Amino acid sequence: MENYVHNADKLPVIFKHKLVDYQGVMLHEDYASMIPEVESLQCSNQDILLASFQKSGGTWMDSILTLITNNGDPDSLVQEEVRTGKYKPTFIIEFRWSSCPGRGDFKFLDLVKKIPPPKTMRTHLPYQLLPLELRRNNSKIIYVCRNVKDVMVSLYYHYMYHPSKIIDRLGTFEEFAEDFMKGAVADGPYFGHLHSYWTHRHDANVLFIAYEAMLKDHRGTVRKIATFLDKALSDAEIDNIVFHTSKDQMVANNDKTWRRYHTAKDANGVLLHQFIRTGMAGKWKSEFSDELSAETDAWIAENLQKYGFESNPFQ
Repeated sequence: MENYVHNADKLPVIFKHKLVDYQGVMLHEDYASMIPEVESLQCSNQDILLASFQKSGGTWMDSILTLITNNGDPDSLVQEEVRTGKYKPTFIIEFRWSSCPGRGDFKFLDLVKKIPPPKTMRTHLPYQLLPLELRRNNSKIIYVCRNVKDVMVSLYYHYMYHPSKIIDRLGTFEEFAEDFMKGAVADGPYFGHLHSYWTHRHDANVLFIAYEAMLKDHRGTVRKIATFLDKALSDAEIDNIVFHTSKDQMVANNDKTWRRYHTAKDANGVLLHQFIRTGMAGKWKSEFSDELSAETDAWIAENLQKYGFESNPFQ
C-alpha cells in the first residue's frame, strides 16, 4: 500500500494525527481538543448514544438503530436520502479534522448541535468523557463490545486501508498487536474503555451487548434493542430490519452509504477492502501465531483481573 512500510524491523507504529494522553486515554490530538465541548453538549433524555471501541460492531449496531428509529425504512440508510433532510443523520461526537481539505476546521459536533431531539449519536470515547448532561439525564446508552482479538485484526486492516492514511507506518500485525496491548492506539487502553461501560451495565438506561451475541441471534437482538428503546415494532418491521442489516445486504448497499469512502482498490480497480470486511467472529485465528495468541491470552487474563471483571464480557 502507498505510504506504508511493512515488515520493517521493530519500528514503532506512527500516527499521522498525533496521539496524546488525555486523562489516561489515548486520543488523536484533534479529538482530545474536542472533549471540553463534548462534555458540555446539551442532551435530551430522549437522545440515544451508541458507544463502542473501534471495530467492535458499532457500524452494524448503527444500521440497526437507524432502522429501528425509522420503522424499518431502508431509505434511512442511504446517504443521499439522509442529505435531503428526511432522516436524521448519526455523527461521531468527538470527530474533528482541523485541516480538512476544502472545509478547514471540520467538527461533527457542529452538525450534531443542529439536530433536534430525539437524535442518535455515536462515540468511541470511554464513559467518563461523555457529555455530562447525557450522563445525568438517563439518556439511553448502547455499548457494543467484541472479542478483543477480532478487534485487533479488524482495526489493523482498517488502518491499512483507511482513505486518509491516518497511520504513517503500520508495520506487521505482530508489531501492531504489541502496540495495541500497550494501549498505544486511539481510545486505548482497550480494557479501560471496556471497563468504563461494564461498570454501568446494570444501569436502567444502559444496554451492554456483545457482538458475538448479535451474530448468534440477529432477530432477537433487534427485538431486545427495540424493547430497550420502548419502540413498538411489528413482525414485518423486524423482518425488514433483520434483512437490511444482514451482512450480505450491508455489503451490497455499501456504495449507497458513507462506508463507500472506505473502499480501497488497487491500480487496476480490483477491490482490496471494504469497511465491512468479514463480519464474522473468530477470524483472528487466521492472523495470530500460536505465540502471539498465548501472549494475548495472558494479557487478557491480566487485565480482566486488574479491572475486576467478574466474567469475560466478550465470551
